[in-house]
Amino acid sequence: MDTGARSGFPNLNINGVPFYLDHWCPKGTVIMVNSKYTSMYISEDAQFDFSGFYSLIPLGQLAQVGVMILGENIITSKPSTGATFLGLTGGAF
Repeated sequence: MDTGARSGFPNLNINGVPFYLDHWCPKGTVIMVNSKYTSMYISEDAQFDFSGFYSLIPLGQLAQVGVMILGENIITSKPSTGATFLGLTGGAF
């Protein structure tokens, strides 16, 4: 496929870089992470846990859902490539 990754929530693409809105982030704050230097590793202390499959018929859907729980460590090898912008003004979403 020639298209980029698709997600279940909308984003804003600026020059091919996706920006995602976080409703829990304080107003006027932007946090940027350079994912080139960020990796996720499975924690040695956490085990896989699977909830099993459960029916969604009580919600009016013909499907089943299962939850996989996994502990991961997020490591940024070059944190200076990220940025936090404070005090940006404009319309609230």
